Amino acid sequence: MNEAFQFAVMLQQDEMATIQLDDTSEVYTVQRALLLQASDYFQKALDGHISEDGRRILRLPGCDTPTLQLFLLWLYKRALPDFGEYQATLLERLGVESEIVMKSSIDLQTKLVKLWSFGEMFLIPALQNDTTDALLDVVEADKLQPAAVALVYQTISSDMIKRMCAKEALNGWRERFYSEHELSLLGGIPGFMGEILDSREECRWSNCLCDRGTPCCPSGKLDRGRYMLKSKVKEEN
Repeated sequence: MNEAFQFAVMLQQDEMATIQLDDTSEVYTVQRALLLQASDYFQKALDGHISEDGRRILRLPGCDTPTLQLFLLWLYKRALPDFGEYQATLLERLGVESEIVMKSSIDLQTKLVKLWSFGEMFLIPALQNDTTDALLDVVEADKLQPAAVALVYQTISSDMIKRMCAKEALNGWRERFYSEHELSLLGGIPGFMGEILDSREECRWSNCLCDRGTPCCPSGKLDRGRYMLKSKVKEEN
């Protein structure tokens, strides 16, 4: 009996787990086997957390409803929606000056940053890598939003995604994608300008061609692997 078949049988026979959040009274019911496959964190979290009626209860502190819904979508499909294509289509239809386009970009990017933070908190590197791809797809269609960068610095401990934001913003500055107001917002994020300067110095010492018209932005898919967690990089190699 191969591993995929064993897992399918386990899903059919598996008990359900109930997820409860702080921001809503609504509960979500998920197959326990899917949660256990996603992260070792859930194995420990579900052990012993059984209600009087026999349900396995999982509480996720700090997680809001939109983030959980995106996670559950990924959990069942092992993929996220093509947010980049959506943003590119919106941009093509309404133009770069559209307030709708800007609000959509901010909304999508901040949702994805929250999802990345969720993956970091609950030890789900595959989700973090897929979220990085989705975030960069949105950024490629538009630009990295200062609100998303601020949220990265508020909620994420990983230096890797901070370096990614710095590299992306540096290229956006070179290409004059940012208004003076947006540059002021980026400059006001504690620690971010230091990352920008480090990124610029890294480009200089590595003989990067970005100063000669060849962008080195992560969203351009030139070096996305640098911003993926090692587990996925190994699988792809």
